[in-house]
Amino acid sequence: MFLANEPGTVFDYLFNLAKFGLGGKLRSGKQRVSWVHIEDFRRAIDWLIDTLESDGVYNFTSSGPARNEEMMAMFRKIAGRWFGLPSMK
Repeated sequence: MFLANEPGTVFDYLFNLAKFGLGGKLRSGKQRVSWVHIEDFRRAIDWLIDTLESDGVYNFTSSGPARNEEMMAMFRKIAGRWFGLPSMK
């Protein structure tokens, strides 16, 4: 998941869920969410393009995945909401 505070991105959708009170955890909230900031992704792509010997499959993530409950708490904080309805499905 690439996070960028831009319209139409995952950040935008999760922020809007939190803003409207739907930004609670998903099920237990313990599942890990791998993410990377869009600027880090852009720099990695630039590096791959500039590195002639790059070949194969690459996986981009942050150095520490967040738990779903932590990530949604961050979105609620940004949205100024202290509560978000959890999703059990």
